[in-house]
Amino acid sequence: MAMRDVPLPPLHAAIWDGDVERVREILHEYAAKAGACAEPGSSVAELLERRDAHGHSPLHLAVRVMQPAQREIVQLLLVHGARVGARSLLGWSCLQDAALCDDEFLLAQLFLRGERQLWAQVATYQDSFLDALERLPDFEMEIAIETYSWVPGVSTMLPSQLNRLWKRGSQLRVDCTTLGLERLQLRHGTRISHVFTGRDDRRALVLNHDTQTLCDVTKALSATSTLSKMDLGLHLLLTKEQSSMAIDSSQLEFRKVKDVATIKTKRKHGDARRVSPWSGAKYEMKHLTARFEFRAPVNPRRVQRNFASQDIETAERALGSWQTFVDDLAGSSSTTSSAKRPQDASGGLSSHASAPVSSPHGAQEIWLAKGQKVEMHLDVLAGDTVGWDFRCKSKEFSFSAVFYHDDRAQPVCRSDGVKNTAIVGAFTAESNGGFVLSWTNTQRGFSLDKRGIRLLYSVSHTRPPTEQARSNQQDEATSDASPRSAQRQLSSENDEELALCRRFLRPEHIPNAMTTTVSLRDYAAGPSPPESTSTSLSKRAPPSAADASTAHYKNTFRSLTLLPTTKRFRKSCDAKLFMAQDFPIQTQDFLPILEFLSQTGEQVKSMADFFRMKLPPGFPVRFELPMMFTVRAAYTFQKAELRTDIDPSLFTLPANYAAVDSIKDVLPQQTTTR
Repeated sequence: MAMRDVPLPPLHAAIWDGDVERVREILHEYAAKAGACAEPGSSVAELLERRDAHGHSPLHLAVRVMQPAQREIVQLLLVHGARVGARSLLGWSCLQDAALCDDEFLLAQLFLRGERQLWAQVATYQDSFLDALERLPDFEMEIAIETYSWVPGVSTMLPSQLNRLWKRGSQLRVDCTTLGLERLQLRHGTRISHVFTGRDDRRALVLNHDTQTLCDVTKALSATSTLSKMDLGLHLLLTKEQSSMAIDSSQLEFRKVKDVATIKTKRKHGDARRVSPWSGAKYEMKHLTARFEFRAPVNPRRVQRNFASQDIETAERALGSWQTFVDDLAGSSSTTSSAKRPQDASGGLSSHASAPVSSPHGAQEIWLAKGQKVEMHLDVLAGDTVGWDFRCKSKEFSFSAVFYHDDRAQPVCRSDGVKNTAIVGAFTAESNGGFVLSWTNTQRGFSLDKRGIRLLYSVSHTRPPTEQARSNQQDEATSDASPRSAQRQLSSENDEELALCRRFLRPEHIPNAMTTTVSLRDYAAGPSPPESTSTSLSKRAPPSAADASTAHYKNTFRSLTLLPTTKRFRKSCDAKLFMAQDFPIQTQDFLPILEFLSQTGEQVKSMADFFRMKLPPGFPVRFELPMMFTVRAAYTFQKAELRTDIDPSLFTLPANYAAVDSIKDVLPQQTTTR
C-alpha cells in the first residue's frame, strides 16, 4: 500500500486535535489490551511505532504540531516509551524536528529521554551480542579501509585505516590505526583500541596507546546528565548544520563478471596492493543509490549558557560517538550556507523571500519578488492580540489576515496595496488557533528591479498577563498533568531530569516557531508526489484510504513547523564486489561484529547495513560504499584465521594507563593543517 493510501491512525488524530484526554485514553486502552492478550499490534510499543502517510510516528507528529497542549502530549508519549530516534520519510529524527519548535524546554526533555533510551538499547543489545560472540569460533582478522574521491587531488588527502580484530570467547578487541587527513585535521599513525571485556565484566572501553589513557564507554553512557552536557547537546542541534545519508538498495543488481583465484586491488598512490587470499567471484554492483540531505542550522545565533563549556569544537569531537542516541544523528558536514531567517518575537516568515532586516525606524524590511507570496504564522491562545502596521512605496501588492480555529478559516482583513500609506490593524482571538498574515507581490509586466518591491512591516503578538502566568504554570507543571499510572513510572531520576529541563525554560518567551497552516485532510493525504506539484489546484486527486479515515473528523487547521532549507543530492554508486566462497565465517554470523565495529569510526558505519542486503553467495571480502557525496570507502578483508591460541593478555587492561571520564580525553589531539 502506498504511503499516500495509509489511513490516519486514531492516536495521530487525537494528537492533531490536541485532545490530551483522548491521547491518554488510547494509550491506556492499548496498555490494558496488551496485558490481556498477545494479539499482534496490541502493544503500546507497536502503537507508538505506527506511522501515518508522512512516515511520522505519534511522537514525531506531536513535536511538529504547534499547539497549547504540545508539551503535555509529548510528555505522555515519552513516559509510555515513544522512541526519540524514530525517523520520518524524509530521514529526520524526532529530536532533529523538535529543534524547530523554538522551545528548549521541550527539546531538553527529548534529549534526555533519548539518552536514557540509548542506554537501555545498549543494555538490551549486550545479551544478544554476547550470545553471537560465543557462537563464533575464535579468530584473528584484518580489514583495510581506504577512502578516495573522483575529485582530482582529494584522494591524496583522505585517510586510510587498518583494523585488526581478535575474538576470544565472549571477548573482542579492535585495534584501529589511522593515517591521513580527516576533515582537514592530520592524524599521524593514531593507535586506538576498542575492547569489549566479555560476559563477566560487560564493559566497552576505548584505549589510546600513544597517550596511555583509557575511557570506560559503558560508564560514560550510563552517567547522569549534567547541565553542561545538555546545553552542549542542544547547542549542537540548534547551531550546527545537520546531514542525513540513506542508501537505497531497492533496485540493486549484481552481475557476475568472472571467477577469480585471488583478489588484488589497484595501487593507491604508490602503496602496496591490498590482497585477499581467497578464491571467489567478481561481481558488478549496479543501481546502488545514496541519498544525501543537508539541513541548514535552526538557530545559528544561539548563545551558550554560562554553565556550558566554551570549547565548542573540542566538545563536539567528544560527542561524536555519543550523539548516536538519535540513531546516528549526523554531525555538521554540509557546505550549504543557507540559514533560518531572522524572526521577531511574534513569529517567523514562511517563504523564500529575502531575509527581513531591521530598518532605521525599528520596523522589519523584506523584499518580495514579482508574483511572490510571503506568510507569517503565529500560534495564538484565547485573549491574545495580534497587531500589524506596514507600508510600501508601491501599490502593487495585496495583504490578507486569516484566523484558523477548529475547522474554520475566518478572514480578518483583506486589502489591496496603497502607495506610501500605512495599513494598520489588530485582532484579538476568542479561541485558540493559528493566525496567518500574508503579503503578495502583484506586479505585472517588465520590471528593472529584480528584487521586486520593498515592504516595511511591524507585527506584535501580546498575551494578557493572566494568560501568560497560566501558560507559565502549565509549562512548569507539564509532568504533573500526566496520568497517575504514568506518574508511578517516574522515578527520582526522572524528577531530577525534569529539574534539569526546567533550567532551559524562559518564562518571558512565547514559543513561536516558523510554521505553515495545514488542514487535517490535506495532512492525512500525505506528501504530494513530485510530478503533481505543477498541476492545477482544480484537479482533485482520487479518493484514498486517508480521505475515508478522516471523513468523521472535523477538518481542523493546525500549524506545522516549517522544515528548514534542505539541499538534497542523489548519487548512483556502481562498484565492484568480490565474494569469497571459502571464507571461514558466514556473513550473517559476522553481522554482530560489524555492528560493534561500526561504532569505531565514520568509515565503517555503513558496513552493517551493507551486510544486511541480499548479497550473492559467499562472503564479501572486497566492496565499496559511498560515505559522502564525492567520497567512497573501499573495504578489503586481508586476513581471517580461525585460531585456538588467542593471547588472553590482549583483553587485559594495562595497569599503567590513566582512566579518564570523557571520550575526548582519549581521542588523539589533532592539529589543523594550513
